[in-house]
Amino acid sequence: MKGKAVMAALTIPALGAALALTVANSSRQVAVPLRADLALPENLRPVIGRACRDCHTDQTRWPWYSRVPPVSFLVKHDVKKGRAKLDFSTWTNNQTHRPTGNQIEEVCDAVSNGTMPPHSYRLMHPEARLSAQDIDAFCSWADTVSKLIPKTTLGGKL
Repeated sequence: MKGKAVMAALTIPALGAALALTVANSSRQVAVPLRADLALPENLRPVIGRACRDCHTDQTRWPWYSRVPPVSFLVKHDVKKGRAKLDFSTWTNNQTHRPTGNQIEEVCDAVSNGTMPPHSYRLMHPEARLSAQDIDAFCSWADTVSKLIPKTTLGGKL
């Protein structure tokens, strides 16, 4: 029993110090505007910046809890999965990295049916909740742009 008390006496301060360092390091993050070369409409930049950028761009703002195991593994996995599905950072204004019509339509579908942003993300980031106006803006953009560009990439796959 004495060994457990000693272990707890050593573990609790160590965890507290690790958490304090993590919180101190996270306060150094600076909000960076989305890169200007991204092929995104101006009216959607603020919405994408607050609701999509952390998982769907290379400009993730890592919260303090993303450095605390085991939550860190889950957060990093979610970001990796999000970028694999859709990465706005690759949508540049040059012709070789523009989104396909299918990708743009999928954005509208995901925000319309409420799967994006995911509920778990919205719980920790209430500013990421999309209003009806935000959803309408995404879908209006998708309707307009998807008619102007090919539905798929050269290989026919997304």
